Amino acid sequence: MMSTGSTTPFVPLKFIAEIVSGGTPKADSDNWNGDIPFITPPDLNGLDGDVVSRWERTLTDNGASGSSITNDAVLLSCRAPIGHVGVVTSEVAFNQGCKSIVPQNADDLAYVAYCLVASRRALQALGRGTTFMELSTTELSNFLIPWPASEDRCIIVRYLDRETAEIDAMLAKLDELARNLEQRSSIVVANELKSHYLHGTIPLAFSSGADNFFDGDWVESKDQDPDGDIRLLQLADIGDGTFLDKSNRRINQEAFERLRCREVQAGDILIARMPHPLGRACILPTGLGRTITVVDVAVLRPDPNRIIPKYLVYVLNSISFRAQLDSLQSGSTRQRISRSRLGQQRIPMPPVALQRAAVSHLDEVTGKIDAMLATIHQLKALLVERRAALITDVVTGRKKVPA
Repeated sequence: MMSTGSTTPFVPLKFIAEIVSGGTPKADSDNWNGDIPFITPPDLNGLDGDVVSRWERTLTDNGASGSSITNDAVLLSCRAPIGHVGVVTSEVAFNQGCKSIVPQNADDLAYVAYCLVASRRALQALGRGTTFMELSTTELSNFLIPWPASEDRCIIVRYLDRETAEIDAMLAKLDELARNLEQRSSIVVANELKSHYLHGTIPLAFSSGADNFFDGDWVESKDQDPDGDIRLLQLADIGDGTFLDKSNRRINQEAFERLRCREVQAGDILIARMPHPLGRACILPTGLGRTITVVDVAVLRPDPNRIIPKYLVYVLNSISFRAQLDSLQSGSTRQRISRSRLGQQRIPMPPVALQRAAVSHLDEVTGKIDAMLATIHQLKALLVERRAALITDVVTGRKKVPA
């Protein structure tokens, strides 16, 4: 048996690795959509030391010259938020929200990654800033990690690779089960709504009263105020039929008046005008106080005499309506659909009594599926917590591992 033990030396990262900060090139078209992955903190989310395999954006060779390039490195998010960890084994670029840690010996990649995962809370405690917390290069360079003998580091990595692989396999099975349940829910909704189109259709915009289908407001970062009393909703707040309440952006009264913003109210339907996926919709709940939303969101205030809001949300999130929107997309996957084009898409308009019956049935069936999905998410959270605790216990020496 071996353990890092109390006699294990701790060394500053700068003694065993090179640390490099990232950068973002200008928005010129010749800098983007090339062959070089461009990694940002969200791309590292949830990896916990695994290899980075997905990214939102790419750079050209020209764009890479305005960023930072790394290879055989551990990438650590150092702001927004601090502590996401991923490994890269091929050439990538990365932005200023990340730092690259390149061990002197590439064989130590996995060990360093595990150490940083185990140190997430300690790294977050070192963050400084007013607008957002950021971990400086100096603080990271001087951060101490346990550094046992090379043979012991290899033993730790082999053990953690094996144990975390088993947990990851269980997580993958839960993900597959969740996907199957979500697909089942979509099929149930599609089957329920299929016959409703026979009652006639209308353009989506006609389901609201006059001036009750409008875009959110164009609010830039400089217009925001974390102490403002007006909530600014984002695309991240809109789920498939559920208000996710993920963002906490705000503006003040001065910006509200200067930008001529329009408030949204409880019961309004928020519709995403950008992927992913395009067209997802939810009902704005009560209790948010004064609220506006960003320009990427369309707001629809349904005419209650024509359509039940919950019914309309089921329609907007249905397979058939999504197919309509997907057929309109071309070019960039980040393309925003105009409100006017969104409003032209046709929706079923059955009698209100039939809408009410459909909502009652779908609430019952999808509610049961949602309960199963909630259980799956709880199990996943426990496994993720167990994975992180295992890494911490082994790296810090609290858990002995077999040689």
